[in-house]
Amino acid sequence: MVNVNIGHNPGLTQEKAMEICKKHLQFEVTTQKVWGNYFLVIRDNLVSAAIKIKQKDDRTILEVRGYIHEFYMRFLLILFGFIPYYIVWLGPAAKFAKEISKFIETCPDFKT
Repeated sequence: MVNVNIGHNPGLTQEKAMEICKKHLQFEVTTQKVWGNYFLVIRDNLVSAAIKIKQKDDRTILEVRGYIHEFYMRFLLILFGFIPYYIVWLGPAAKFAKEISKFIETCPDFKT
């Protein structure tokens, strides 16, 4: 999980963040296939990044975590043991989450 502090942007909502991601990224952006206050940036059938907005008094934080969005893939990986699950979750999923967090840090649309 990576927390990205983008300064104070109280007007940033989940819908606005999703539109920014759709505008700049070539990946599917959706709220389906995820629980909680997250939205997904889907890279492929296995790996995605789950993003959640946290508004504090003086700053806005976007929590980005690697995510395996297909339920059946998570189930199969866990069924065959937690080692394959952690290899995928800590490998490609975490790498994609870091890539998305770099995008958020450098995108000027998140700062305004």
